[in-house]
Amino acid sequence: MGKHIKKVFFVLVALAIGYYLYTSYKKSSALLGVVHQDAHSIVKVGIHDLKETLVLDALGAPRYYYKNGKSSSSDTKDKDEEKEGTGVELMPYNLLLFTMPDIDNTVFSVFRVHDAIDFEKYIKKEIDDKVDKIHVSDAKTYRFAWFKNGNIALAWNTEKLIAAASPKIERSNIKTVFKEVLVDGKTIDDSDHDLIEAVKEASGHLVYADAKGTSTVSFEDGTAVLKGNSATNRSYAKEFVTPVYKNPSLSFHYDLNLEQSSEKKELAQKLNGISFFSKNNLTPIQLLQPFDGALSFCIAGRTAQNDTIVTYGYDDNFEKIAQKTIEQKEVPQLYLNLGSSQGSVKEYLLGAGALSNSDVFKPFPLYQLRVSENDSRTTFNTGDSISSQTQKASSYFFNLQADFNRLHQDMGMPQTEKLFSLLRNIRIQAWQVAADEIQIEGFIKAEEENINILSQVFFGLNAKDDDNQEAKL
Repeated sequence: MGKHIKKVFFVLVALAIGYYLYTSYKKSSALLGVVHQDAHSIVKVGIHDLKETLVLDALGAPRYYYKNGKSSSSDTKDKDEEKEGTGVELMPYNLLLFTMPDIDNTVFSVFRVHDAIDFEKYIKKEIDDKVDKIHVSDAKTYRFAWFKNGNIALAWNTEKLIAAASPKIERSNIKTVFKEVLVDGKTIDDSDHDLIEAVKEASGHLVYADAKGTSTVSFEDGTAVLKGNSATNRSYAKEFVTPVYKNPSLSFHYDLNLEQSSEKKELAQKLNGISFFSKNNLTPIQLLQPFDGALSFCIAGRTAQNDTIVTYGYDDNFEKIAQKTIEQKEVPQLYLNLGSSQGSVKEYLLGAGALSNSDVFKPFPLYQLRVSENDSRTTFNTGDSISSQTQKASSYFFNLQADFNRLHQDMGMPQTEKLFSLLRNIRIQAWQVAADEIQIEGFIKAEEENINILSQVFFGLNAKDDDNQEAKL
């Protein structure tokens, strides 16, 4: 009996060592050859680590996973059957996304092709109705396609597939990246590269890394945990004073630290591309002149507003006339504060014709936002008057807190019910820990404390309404 136990023990030890060596190798090798050598930042999605975490979670709560998994098992089977013979590794050990300098709001990802014939069949079938045509590069070294929606582009050869996603695809810049990855082989192949080293060493299911620092998100039982640090050349105040309203369901504060005119110009350039400003005769640089960078937002309950409803009828002479009726509706009680210690935001809005005679901000059609101002801030408010408030001092230049149950009630939007019913609260805070470093920490808590938060959100959003109660422990 003792010999058998020893044999089993040694087999288990050998398997454990083999698994450790395998995962150690994959953690490094899966990161190489799939990121452009000039990448500005990397996001690592630890697919293998996520699977491992969820398997262990399922072993600890089999009843929960069994009940929730029944409804989706047939769908999963159908999807798995569809994925057979793709010829490409769509679920790698680690999925890497990267951004490039000078190509704004665009993310890239590279996938390895292991069977060129199967992949060619698969890609043609998948994108046939989504693109106008499949193009061939000038040197006939790779194929590429632009999606009709203007948000996605793909390129591939017999070894790799590269995808690009953006609100607006810049074709010339993206084609350059495609060629450099697929033809010129300009990818990171050194495991000691700073960005590769950063995402490899960081512990977290999601890892973001750039030249300034690293941030991670870990999905745990009942919570998602955020941690990160970043280098900075800015000097934030040691204490921030923000308005605090009674019983907020959501409160947000961010000090952009716009002390220098150059910083305002940089922000204005980013805002210039947003059509909201041009459509409403607002010039970002002029709007930012009195703004000192202190921004806060709060939702605290609900309030009543009068809405004018216009209908059309006919008079005794059968001429069409407009008929106006006043209808009262409930809207979220929200406050948006802009620090305006360097001038008057309200004065600029008046000059731009953005305020009505009753100081309502006209460009915002969803709610009536009344604008008021004192020596330190400009307030946009959905109520008739500003409710009682206090001042709070803290060291956080970024602070976000919300209670999802109360936020759903305050927002009054049925679309938020499914997601918000799965979550309890969120808190994210950032502060300066040294002259050249900032730190960020936070969490999102879910309703079930003993089930991984990712599983709760996935099953909850995919559950049928009549299955929600039955699926709970």
